[in-house]
Amino acid sequence: MGLSTKNFIFDEESGNLRKISNTKFEKLFKGDNSESLQEYSDSIVKYITVIVRNENRKPVEITNIQYGILKIDKNGRIDAKFSEEMQRDAMAIMNSYLFTEDQPENVIGSLDNSAAKRYKDKYTWTPSPEVEEKIKEEIFGKKKYRKLSEIIIEIAAVGYKKKEYIGSELMHILMFLAHVAWNRDTRGKNYLTGTPLLKQIQNFPVKEKRVKKELISSDWEEIISEMLKYKRKHFPDDLRKITQIGYTTQKTLRVLWEV
Repeated sequence: MGLSTKNFIFDEESGNLRKISNTKFEKLFKGDNSESLQEYSDSIVKYITVIVRNENRKPVEITNIQYGILKIDKNGRIDAKFSEEMQRDAMAIMNSYLFTEDQPENVIGSLDNSAAKRYKDKYTWTPSPEVEEKIKEEIFGKKKYRKLSEIIIEIAAVGYKKKEYIGSELMHILMFLAHVAWNRDTRGKNYLTGTPLLKQIQNFPVKEKRVKKELISSDWEEIISEMLKYKRKHFPDDLRKITQIGYTTQKTLRVLWEV
């Protein structure tokens, strides 16, 4: 087991992360003239430092992330005045805790200290969920997802009593219920319940006789419950959130999602 450090510059224009080697990053902070970020000259940049725990040389956990802000001068180096102010403000935080008995593990993150608040507002930033996901992809690799439309069809089949019924006209409402079950796991247990659910179900004309014959229950919530159990058993780590479900002009199921 060991720890490693990864550094990135977040390019706001493209929304991408740019890797920066530890050596280059250290030299930039030390003011070494042999390194620069010329492409970001005369601008404010957002950087990310990630501490990763490794096992057998593979990343297994992100233990800490720092989101920082740097002012870059016309030569592509950290602005000298900005650097001095940052060091001074950091010292102000440390001095404020110097004679206290209870020192927090992360003084910059402590909201009880005015110096820490000023430092946080001036030198750090808060990432969006999309940026957080990009960081995970950079560290662990891009996650390979199975087509969600295929999974929804698989879960929908849970609603049938027998395999021979799979694909009947009730498949439409079962796929809708499968999406409800999926989102109750990924979005929350209160996703589309009660009256809103019943109103949506009314869009699917079904015959009661056929429901009793083919489906495991005539109680929609009971069917959703069984589908939810199936989802959690077979796809526990897939946390995609379904944003839209419907049919294409080619009459194939289309499922849109977000992470």
